[in-house]
Amino acid sequence: MSKRFLSRELIVSVAFQMIDENGTSSFSVRQLAAKLGVQVSSLYNHIENEYDLLLEVAKLTAAMYTDYIEETVKGLPFDEAAYKAGDAFRDFTREHRYLYELLLDRRWIGDPEFDKAIEKFTQPIYYLMQDGITDKASMDHLYVAMRVVTHGFSSLDSLGVFDGLSVDPTESYHMMIKCVLDMMNELSRKD
Repeated sequence: MSKRFLSRELIVSVAFQMIDENGTSSFSVRQLAAKLGVQVSSLYNHIENEYDLLLEVAKLTAAMYTDYIEETVKGLPFDEAAYKAGDAFRDFTREHRYLYELLLDRRWIGDPEFDKAIEKFTQPIYYLMQDGITDKASMDHLYVAMRVVTHGFSSLDSLGVFDGLSVDPTESYHMMIKCVLDMMNELSRKD
């Protein structure tokens, strides 16, 4: 590849694809350069360092997830949207396991750029609650409950922990989402 066609967007896009396929443990800037057919030094004309590159991939992942969820729940009544969002989250973490793991990487804690990107990631959960809950504390309690249910289930499911059970784990997952919805209904009555 000619250096003149190299851009930050292309570098981030190829890194995104590589991480989506194999994760960060087998990713390196050197492998990225080889895949692009350029010298490592050429990449550093467009990125500061590996941290900068991975942060861009994480931000792209958060935006992709948000778009995916928002498209899934658009126009649906709250209860149906909550189940669809939960299923979409599970599907996203199955299809993009390594990218999701990148979002959970501890190196992002306290990074203002990542915090801004992840804010978009959490918007669909708050969006689901906007009609039923008005106080911030109740919304935050529901946010925690929904994240625990969706993340916990999806993480364990992607590892195959529920394989071989006598019940369909999706049914259990939907029961947990119903508990969160019941919690939301209880909080909205107190509002």
